[in-house]
Amino acid sequence: NDDAHPRNDDAHPRNDDAHPRNDDAHPGIPRQGASPRTPETGARRPVNPMSLSNCRVVLVRTKTASNVGAVARAMRNMGLRDLVLVSPEADLSDPRAALLATHHAEEILRSARVVGDLGEALGDCLTTAATAALAGGLFRHQTAGAPEDVVPRLVSLLPSGPAALVFGPEPSGLTNEEVARCQHLIHIPADPDYPALNLAQSAAVCLYALRSAWLRRGAAKAVEPPAPFAARERMFDQLRSSLEQIHFLYGPKADALMHALKQLLGRAEPTMREVKLLHGLARQIRWFAGNKADRTEGRATPPALSASPRPHLPAKRKRPKPEGREPPLE
Repeated sequence: NDDAHPRNDDAHPRNDDAHPRNDDAHPGIPRQGASPRTPETGARRPVNPMSLSNCRVVLVRTKTASNVGAVARAMRNMGLRDLVLVSPEADLSDPRAALLATHHAEEILRSARVVGDLGEALGDCLTTAATAALAGGLFRHQTAGAPEDVVPRLVSLLPSGPAALVFGPEPSGLTNEEVARCQHLIHIPADPDYPALNLAQSAAVCLYALRSAWLRRGAAKAVEPPAPFAARERMFDQLRSSLEQIHFLYGPKADALMHALKQLLGRAEPTMREVKLLHGLARQIRWFAGNKADRTEGRATPPALSASPRPHLPAKRKRPKPEGREPPLE
């Protein structure tokens, strides 16, 4: 039967041969997690999750080629590479674009992708932030924030996938509908008498805030990591023993007090160096408690505190009877 009737995949080529993959037939927005292509070879650039390569700049209906070039230069200054233009009116072949970009950012212009709809530009993004000079109205007023308040939310998701900053056209900015398609809204708090910034200026301010947040996040990750769970548990055991010896932990409330202490120190996420410091504190407490009697002059050596079921308290003094008075009659 196989000889009489050729197999279906021989008679009919596989679908992916007859129909090229969408990202090859339509150069433009890559699939989620993919990176833009290099203009020389068409190969995808590797995306470093620890860099800003996953952050995309989207320009919507940009009118002036020089502004596109200036934005590309700002991107190059701040370490971004992915530029997408939505229905641009500007001609990217205009020499003014390359002039403002300078030769350092010409590659960003050459590899910029042009799409017809904002949804195409943002389809694979995990989070997006629109920009607007106007922050009035119910929706914009509730969601608008300064660049330094909004961009850390984008930076926090960059290791997981793309994020985008969206800028509107020069004369009017983004429409309410376009703003509503983004999760966040950035408003630069310029002088209210003249708050409208040039497109490239707005991009430079936002990209600087983005890079600053990224650098701070990178610095935070470079600090000494917290001590492992087992090391902290051993430290808590030593602290408990020491605090029991000086009767800070005593009686039915000891477990509750120790739990509160563990929560307090646990929230601080102590490093191994800090755990060793607390071990030293516990040893010093035990040494002090054990040697206190030797430093006490003129008193009998008290019993070991760790063996006493109750705190060691001084004996009660008997009140002397007042002189010259008869005892009361029964």
